[in-house]
Amino acid sequence: MSTLYVDTINEKTTGNGIYIPGHILQVVQATSGTGMQTSVANTWHDLAPTVTITPKSSSSKVLVSHTGAMMHYVLTGSGFFRLLRDSTEVVQVGRTYTELPSNDWQGYIAAFEYLDEPSTTSAVTYKWQIQISNSGGAVRHNDSSGSFTPKAITMAKEVGG
Repeated sequence: MSTLYVDTINEKTTGNGIYIPGHILQVVQATSGTGMQTSVANTWHDLAPTVTITPKSSSSKVLVSHTGAMMHYVLTGSGFFRLLRDSTEVVQVGRTYTELPSNDWQGYIAAFEYLDEPSTTSAVTYKWQIQISNSGGAVRHNDSSGSFTPKAITMAKEVGG
């Protein structure tokens, strides 16, 4: 059995760094107190915040997550969330709503993660959006109408490929 002792590890002269497959290479996080409310159906609406990350390797994967407070009001139909890498849709998920028994807002936490493979070393911006399927109600993200100000979080973690 051998033992390796190292005082310092330096990057390669190309400046590409040292990458260990499966390890987190960098984390970018953004928070926002900006709220959004809409009752406009079949139109995508941006959710804050967005994050920009520059992968160190084209074989890296990027785990993108978003957590935020959501509310809907007497909404029947569906709500859809999607993740954009720059202007390209990379994933879309849906949630079916049922009409509430009374005229009141129903709240929940929306939390999403997606493991993307951007195949680039150029900066990429990730943005989540929401859309509702009918105009019979409304949806809020990061609502601050109460006694507290929620913070939505979007995070991108680069994982070495």
